[in-house]
Amino acid sequence: SCGGAVRRGINVIDTSGENNDGGSEIKMGKGLQDGYRQRVCLMTKFNGRTRAAAAKDIDTSLKRLQVEVIDLIQFHENIRMEDPDRYFAPGGAHEAVMAAQKAGKVRYIGFTGHKAPAVHLRLLDVAAQHTFHFDSCQMPLNFLDYHFRSFAHACLPTLVKEGTALLSLAPMACGIVL
Repeated sequence: SCGGAVRRGINVIDTSGENNDGGSEIKMGKGLQDGYRQRVCLMTKFNGRTRAAAAKDIDTSLKRLQVEVIDLIQFHENIRMEDPDRYFAPGGAHEAVMAAQKAGKVRYIGFTGHKAPAVHLRLLDVAAQHTFHFDSCQMPLNFLDYHFRSFAHACLPTLVKEGTALLSLAPMACGIVL
């Protein structure tokens, strides 16, 4: 249970609205009751690429999670070279995220992706063109990454230089290591 995990020292909860058709957020919301919400950093992700779709995703996540604020909201699956343009376009997801932050619904803003380091670097470049700084980046980091399209080699130096928090995903290479 979520409460059991928190009692044992887990203090970061990462989920996504798309996991199990929202079921992961629903279960997490139930588990964060009885004071557990105040003891964790709560992260979730959204997929909407337009302002309307992203706003709906964020509000749906808040409802499923049964919380008033999400500590870190992440633009999920930045995997196509056009994703940065769509995110920052007029009427794009960035407008919804900034409105949610201004309204106190989210504290920090990050992004995720797992396909190509070049797409991450492009998002960081487009963000800089819009005078925006992402708080975090979640990307694959594992020993297989070191040898092929390496996020560690391509992205990590830029993230460190810019002071962007790094969150690792797929430490076991989606089970391939096992």
